[in-house]
Amino acid sequence: MSSVDSERLAASIRALASSRDERIAFVTEGVKQAKELQGKSVQEYEMVVSSLLMCLESFEVVHGTSVDVFCELTVLDILLSLDLSVIQLSQCNSYLRLCLMAVNEIPVAVAAAKTFAQTLSYSMTTDFVRTQIGETLEWIALSDAKSQPRRICSILVLTEVALRIPMVILPRLSEVFDRVWDCLAEHDEEVRSRALSLFTLCAKLLVNRPATIRAETCDTLMSHLKANLVSKSKDKRIAGLLAFEPIVINSIGTSSVRYEDLSALLAPYIMGDGANVNADISGLLCRCLVVLCRFSAPQFVTKQLKDTVRFALDSINRNTGRNTAFDMLSEIIPIVGKAEFAPFVEDTCEVIKNIFVQSPSPCWKALQCFCIICRDCRPSKMETYVDSCIESVFGWGLSAELIECMRTIIESSGAQYRAKLEESLLDMISVTLCGLPFRQQINAPRVSGSSADVGASEYQSLSPSTPSNSSVSPTRSSWVTFCESRCCLSSTTAASLCVTRPSIPL
Repeated sequence: MSSVDSERLAASIRALASSRDERIAFVTEGVKQAKELQGKSVQEYEMVVSSLLMCLESFEVVHGTSVDVFCELTVLDILLSLDLSVIQLSQCNSYLRLCLMAVNEIPVAVAAAKTFAQTLSYSMTTDFVRTQIGETLEWIALSDAKSQPRRICSILVLTEVALRIPMVILPRLSEVFDRVWDCLAEHDEEVRSRALSLFTLCAKLLVNRPATIRAETCDTLMSHLKANLVSKSKDKRIAGLLAFEPIVINSIGTSSVRYEDLSALLAPYIMGDGANVNADISGLLCRCLVVLCRFSAPQFVTKQLKDTVRFALDSINRNTGRNTAFDMLSEIIPIVGKAEFAPFVEDTCEVIKNIFVQSPSPCWKALQCFCIICRDCRPSKMETYVDSCIESVFGWGLSAELIECMRTIIESSGAQYRAKLEESLLDMISVTLCGLPFRQQINAPRVSGSSADVGASEYQSLSPSTPSNSSVSPTRSSWVTFCESRCCLSSTTAASLCVTRPSIPL
């Protein structure tokens, strides 16, 4: 990059500005060449930096197009990766501010926020950052559709500050929370998801505040939480459910958060048959109930467990947030323990069995929940449930989820039943590979001694519903290896099963 002509450089950048990958490659190479030049000739390096600064004037950022902003950001990305003087850095900050104000598309917003993040590595940019925090807080309040990219940009800028130099944003933490609440209630998913990341990050910073200020902030957050959760607006209720976890987790230890208050906020959502809870709210509510359980497991068992299990099973039966309901049960069961969940094991297993039988497509979350029940709260009729479910589950096909869950179920079974399960799983693998159950392979043609073993990855690529037409049988070593490493069989069991199979050459 020696002897750079600013006009030619501007033309080159404009030619690639529309391609993100080309911009990144250009910046990477530009920084590399500039730093190499710095080690050889300081004078030429300074000339390159001057040319890059002059290049910033080549693009019409204020009244131009998004391409102009991308071009400006490309030059700034190079400059901010170099060793700059205070004056040079100040120039870059001025142009960057213009870029932030000119954001009118989401891709530009993302790129501008990333460029802004580079300024945070300079200790002398603190005043600039404080100014930008104030401006971005104003942009977050913009509600018209045209301002969406700028709102997203402001959220991303604040997120970068909170991540990299949190001490700068701490004095305005309460103000950030106030602004972000509105974004959480935004119907636009792009705004809402990015706002949640910022909200969660800021909630973690509460621990760095003085005890008095932290308590005051938590009181304010709880007031907002209550107002949103009881609101008639669906978007505000969603905002409350989204904020529930970060507020509760990061408010533990303050007098303002009590289990009774949190429980009262969620109770209306899970009382009754839950028919008025749609899939979106159901998924968020399940996560909140897990948080409530972790907050105080003894009180949760006493006051919420029964209603929570009923809500989960109703959601599963109606297929309203089915996977999140299974996830919730999978997390709650180990927390409350065997004795407390025992009254609900039979009902839960019956619902899971129906899913196994009726689901037209694999529902691995149901199987994962079932294996946790087998492990932590072994049903009295476990063998009956497994027998009735295993055929349907095996029909879903061989997968990593199936192997892992079967490992847990087999380990949780009695010694005699364990052997039966092991052979059932082996039958499935045999059907997958050869088209016949394990014990029916006696008359299958032998493979030649030169045949290669089948790798474990090839086992997973086949489906039991479409057995191979090949007459090739796997060798003894491949069966033993696969059964040991992937199918949770002991080496003795795997080897003995293979020995009983005459068609497998030893």
